[in-house]
Amino acid sequence: MKKCPVCNGIVPRGHGRKPNQIYCSKACFHNRNLKLDKTEVLELLNKTNNVVATAELLGSYKERLHNFIKREGIKRQVIWG
Repeated sequence: MKKCPVCNGIVPRGHGRKPNQIYCSKACFHNRNLKLDKTEVLELLNKTNNVVATAELLGSYKERLHNFIKREGIKRQVIWG
């Protein structure tokens, strides 16, 4: 079994798949260059409170940042004061 370098998932094999396939999905292929630190993303999200602004500060796209947030399991909390 071959592991995906982005998500450590299993790369599917056989039945019409490419024999030299590296990534498990198209989403992992597009997120291959997105090397973000979870703490850095959390700090910027708390500071800006906006995904689009955070993505621009990190030099990325909002779709890639959304995928990173989903993959890392980051949840948004609203604190009423």
